[in-house]
Amino acid sequence: MTQPTKREQLAAKKIDKQLHIEAELSSSINDSPDGANVVIVHNIKTTLDSETLRYIAAVKGKALLDESPDPSPPRKAATS
Repeated sequence: MTQPTKREQLAAKKIDKQLHIEAELSSSINDSPDGANVVIVHNIKTTLDSETLRYIAAVKGKALLDESPDPSPPRKAATS
């Protein structure tokens, strides 16, 4: 099970601050076919439209992936 690091949580908070977003962060468990992972849950308090929310999710996703590269080997793309 992968645990979000303090650095990842701080990076998410920094992004919130830079984008003037009020959000609470907490940890949760995401169960998937590949196994359970501990994830950061972002409870956004600021009212946002769906386009802005998608943008923020993309920015945070990229920043957090850059902060902590996945140690598992890359998956092969599905082909038909």
